[in-house]
Amino acid sequence: IQPTVEGEGGGGYAHIGTRGGVFADRLDAIQPSTDLVVIFGSPNDVGTPPDELRAAVRRTLAGARAAGPAAHLLVIGPAWPLPDPQPPVWQVRDIVREEAAAVGATFVDPLAQRWWWDHPNLIGWDRVHPNRAGNEYLAQRILPLIEAQLPPP
Repeated sequence: IQPTVEGEGGGGYAHIGTRGGVFADRLDAIQPSTDLVVIFGSPNDVGTPPDELRAAVRRTLAGARAAGPAAHLLVIGPAWPLPDPQPPVWQVRDIVREEAAAVGATFVDPLAQRWWWDHPNLIGWDRVHPNRAGNEYLAQRILPLIEAQLPPP
């Protein structure tokens, strides 16, 4: 695996991150030979008007498909650090899930799977972001998802 990571703090499908971009601004990292595109998020989009978010997700996923037409597309919905997220969190998840289905992407739902809820010790001092152990936990959750999407060696 030769990963290219194009994350941006605070970014989302519609929410502008710390370097002034959204997910769609990072799609130039996808090459025609790319085997797998993983998009993870985004709780940062909570509060975005639904129509605006839906358009941003649609634009991002269509752009990923166009940039890597043979690539598998793995879309991981938003994760949330606390149990019982408010309705806007679920709304982001629903929009991302629906748009992922529309382009034939594999969708994974961290909310339904309670990725962090049962593990408060994995969340850092800010009560939002994972700590080192939380990032290791995420890697353990995501690696099998990636392996399942890649062609055999």
